Amino acid sequence: MPKVASTKRTKKKVVKPLPKKIRNELILCCALKGYNTLALGKSKRIKDQYKTMATFYHGREPNHPSQIKLLCSASYTYRRLFDTTSSIATKKTDTTSSVSSITLKTELSRDKNRIYHTEIDINSLDLEKKFMTTAQLISGR
Repeated sequence: MPKVASTKRTKKKVVKPLPKKIRNELILCCALKGYNTLALGKSKRIKDQYKTMATFYHGREPNHPSQIKLLCSASYTYRRLFDTTSSIATKKTDTTSSVSSITLKTELSRDKNRIYHTEIDINSLDLEKKFMTTAQLISGR
């Protein structure tokens, strides 16, 4: 007898997108950190500066981790931007990762009604995508 998919409907929790202001502030945080490392280094031509910033920002495995991924996982120096919140374990199968979560500080989000969690609300796919294409850049939009 063939297997039939269950007809039970479950609601998936829809995550609201990260607000534009907060997303841009997080991207700017990474860019300023990259500019700082670029300014402290030796003088370079414009082409080399762009290449260095791209390597810093997006990373190159295994030696250069992506700064966006480090930010989204609250690692390294970006840890100061986040708080760790804990909840009470109610089941024996709960692990420490399910009991504790890392959230953006409320002073930085300026939104008391919503809590932004790492890897859920703040993810690398959202922060790394391009918002303007070259045609828009050329036409000045």
